[in-house]
Formats: sequence, C-alpha cells, structure tokens
Amino acid sequence: MFAKTSLTTLIGSACLLAATSASAAPWTVLGDALAQPNGGHTLTNASAFDDDAPLADGALNLSGNDPLMAGWDLESALGFAPGAFDLSALEQATEGSAIFTEFTVLAGQTLSFEWQMSTRDVGAGFGLDYAFVAIGDTLFKLGSAAQATLPGSGSYLAQTAWQTFSHTFAQGGTYRVALGVVDVLDWSGTTALSVSAVTAVPEPEAIAMLLAGLGLVGGAVARRRRVAA
Repeated sequence: MFAKTSLTTLIGSACLLAATSASAAPWTVLGDALAQPNGGHTLTNASAFDDDAPLADGALNLSGNDPLMAGWDLESALGFAPGAFDLSALEQATEGSAIFTEFTVLAGQTLSFEWQMSTRDVGAGFGLDYAFVAIGDTLFKLGSAAQATLPGSGSYLAQTAWQTFSHTFAQGGTYRVALGVVDVLDWSGTTALSVSAVTAVPEPEAIAMLLAGLGLVGGAVARRRRVAA
C-alpha cells in the first residue's frame, strides 16, 4: 500500500519551509549593543565614560560596555586584518561595536534585514562614522553619518530613513554574519545602528520551483493511488 500523502500536505510543508529562517546561533556582542524585543539590535559607538557635549558622560551608551578599539581589537574579533575598518590612511577607525553569529544556508537563500542610523556625528569635519554588515570575509558598507539627513529623535541630531539590506547566497554553507557601527577620526559624536531581526529565506523563484516540484510529486502520488486501486 502507498502512503496517503495529500498534495495539500506537501504544499503546506513547502510554505512552512519558505517561512522558516536559516538556522543561526545566538548573537555574540562586541562592545555596546542591546537586544530589542522584536529580535533586532541597537548598537552604538558610545563609551560609558566619554560624552557628547552637552550630554552627560555615557548618556548614549546602552549597555555599560565600551566599544572595542579599532585598528586591532575590533578587526581581530571579527576575523579581519588590522585596519580593515579604516576608510583610508587618513580616515582611520577609532572604535566600534558589533554583533555576529553564523548562518547555515542553502544556495538561493536571501539574507535580509531593515536598518537605520542615528547620529550626533554632524557638522564640518564630521560625518565619517559608518555602519556595516560583513558576510564571511566580504564587508558591505550600509551607510554613513553624512547620509543621515532627516531630523534625529531623542538625543540624536540626525538620522537616516529605514532601509533594506539583502544578500542572496550563490553557494550553500555556513557563513559568519556581523553587523557593526564604527567611529572614524574621533572618540565623540556618537552614532547608533538599529537593525531588525535578520532572516534568511528562499527567493520567490526558489519557492515557485519548490512548489512546482511538489506538484509533480503530488501528481505521481495520485497516479500511484489509481494504479493501486
């Protein structure tokens, strides 16, 4: 006898797969970062002792943990060469905070999240702070403080709009994914990066192909039932 597997069950399984994120380990925190109830995080380059005058010392620090020194500590913790976060020889990163984890994905899955930057790094000679995402050994710059052209909220002077980052994996495997925010050329003028929960799901085309394949399987099951009858 053949198992009574319905096409509805098969399609339901496909939809469940489409809605399921790729497996990931918990996030590791480097520096000043705070998990949010929605699964996202907020990271800053604010130390617990420094100030963004006229704010009080550490007013924008979220966790009590200081950012990591750039030039060696931050880079080595994320698997990058010293100085990897410098914009140029004259625009060197000074400190930064990051979170990282590992995602195990299939080819064709797309990692995506929403992000926004808020900053006090504004004015002449400022605006170099930036946020990044690193996937494996590839570094992507999300945006800089100079691109924060909207009025800020709270104690921040400016912010960007919420934007979407997405990356489709050409090959399956396990990838380290890191998100961070970096201070450049100074130790003040705090910048914060807010991100939504990071997910990795099949591309719509992959879902369509999967459903088509399951449709063929469902047809084969139906034919076997008729033959068995």
